[in-house]
Amino acid sequence: METDTGEELETQEVSEAQEDVQEEESLGTAGANLFDSLYAAAEEDGVDLDPEQSQPQQTQQQPTEEEEPKKKVKRIHKKEIIDPEVPELEQPASQQYETPVEDPFIDELLPEEKQHLEVVRRVANKTGNGEDARLVDFFKKNKDYIEKRLQDEPDIDLSDDPDYQSFVARNRPDISTQDLREAEMDMVAERAEKAAYQKLAPRIAAQEREAAIAKVLPQVNAKKEQATAAVSSIIPEDIAKSIQENGAENVQKSMPFEYEIIDTAVTNAATYAQKLIDVTSGVERYNPQNQVHAELSDWIRQEEEVFIQTGQTKDQSGRPFMRRERWLSLPQQQRDKYWTWGEDQLIQIMYARAKESMDQALQQHRDKMSAYGQAPQTQQQTQVQPPAPPPTRVAPRTGGTPAPQANDTTVSPLSLLGM
Repeated sequence: METDTGEELETQEVSEAQEDVQEEESLGTAGANLFDSLYAAAEEDGVDLDPEQSQPQQTQQQPTEEEEPKKKVKRIHKKEIIDPEVPELEQPASQQYETPVEDPFIDELLPEEKQHLEVVRRVANKTGNGEDARLVDFFKKNKDYIEKRLQDEPDIDLSDDPDYQSFVARNRPDISTQDLREAEMDMVAERAEKAAYQKLAPRIAAQEREAAIAKVLPQVNAKKEQATAAVSSIIPEDIAKSIQENGAENVQKSMPFEYEIIDTAVTNAATYAQKLIDVTSGVERYNPQNQVHAELSDWIRQEEEVFIQTGQTKDQSGRPFMRRERWLSLPQQQRDKYWTWGEDQLIQIMYARAKESMDQALQQHRDKMSAYGQAPQTQQQTQVQPPAPPPTRVAPRTGGTPAPQANDTTVSPLSLLGM
C-alpha cells in the first residue's frame, strides 16, 4: 500500500514538472501566433494550460487516512506588460565633440560689419589663413579705441582724424582685394540660385513625388488586389457557397437583410485596407483632416494598446513587441531587437474585427426575426423577396473596422501609419 501511494505521488510530481516546462515554453512564444495572443481572452489565475496533463494518474489503491494525497497547486499564468520606448542612442566617441561657440561680440556688430565679416569668412574658408578671426579682433580694437577717444574728446570727428586713420591702417587685417571680390561674386551667385530653386521647389518636389509613385504603383496595386480578394474570407461559409452556386443577385433577393449586412462589412473592410496600403506605401500623404486616415490612425493605436495589455507580446525569439510608430523611428541596426506589426498583419487584424462585427449583426438580425415568430431568411427559401435597397456605405461599426476617436496629440498619426 505504501509503495502504491509513493508511486502515485511520484507520478503526480512528474506530471506537474512536465506542466511547468510546458508553461515556461509557452511564455516565450506567446507573440508568435498573432491571433492567438491578440484575440484570446485573458485566462484566470489558477486555470491550467493543459488540464489533462495536470491531473495525477489514478490508481486503484485509495490512500489511507494517515496518508493524505498531495494537494494540487494551482498554476498561475505569468504575464508581463512590456511597452518599450525608443532607446536613447549613445553617440560614438569619435563623434562626440562640442559645437564651437560663436563669439558673442559678433552679435554687437553693425549690419554692414556683419556683411563684411560674411565675405571675409568665405575668403578664410578658401585660404585657411584665419582672415575672419583677425577681422573680428580688429572690430574689437576699433570699438575700444573709439569709445576711449570719445570719452576723452566727446566732440571729436574721427572721420578726418589722422590719429584714427593711422590706427586703422596699422590694425586692419590685410586681405586681398581679388579674394574679396571673388567671395562677393560667389555670394551673389548662390543667392540667385537659391531664390530660383525656392521658386521651382514645389514643381520639382511634385515631379519627384510623381516619379516615386509611378515606380511603386505596380506593387501597391498588386497588394490592393490581394487585400480585396482576401476580404471574401470573412463571408459566412454557407452564404459564400450559395453565392457561388446561385449568384449574388439571387442571394440578395432571397435574403436581402443578411446580404446588406455582409456587403457593407466586406465593402468597408476592403476600402479601409486599400486606404491603409495607400498611406503606408506613400501613394497618399497622411492628412489628419481625412476622416478615413484619422480613423485608421486611432484604430492602430487602440489595437496596439489592447495587445500590449495582454501581457503576452514576445515572439518566438523572446523579442518584445514595440508600437509601430516607435519601431519605425529606430535605426536600422536596432530594429532586430524588437518586432512590430507589418502591413499584412494590420490587414489581418482589420478583417478579423470586421468579421466579428458582421457576425454580431447577423446574429442580432436572426434573434430579432425569431422574436417576431418568423424564421430567419435563408438561401433555401423559394419565395421571392422584394429587391433590397442599394447597400448604404456606412462607416465601420464599433468593434469592427476602424471607428473615429478623439485625437491624441501625444502620438503622431503619421508615424503610426509608417510614413
